[in-house]
Amino acid sequence: AVREAYEEIGVQIDVDDVVFATVTHRKSDDERVDFFLHIKDWDGEPCNAEPEKCDELLWCDLDALPENIIPYVRKAIRNHLEGVLFEEFGWEA
Repeated sequence: AVREAYEEIGVQIDVDDVVFATVTHRKSDDERVDFFLHIKDWDGEPCNAEPEKCDELLWCDLDALPENIIPYVRKAIRNHLEGVLFEEFGWEA
């Protein structure tokens, strides 16, 4: 997480500021397990350091997320806010 944050948004994170938030076991075309983390603090100004992979980086009110946010990410954010530690997503028949 520390390395990815620096590579993708240009911020430096101390490992002690990384806290587990929630995990999602999901299925779309394949099966994935995604871990979501809460970052308590960081150094630097966030920027889109990988514009070829990401259209835009912006701050959003958690109750007014963009319409085009990835559905399982939207659900993971809600799970974190509600204290849900594990969720299955996309397994409906």
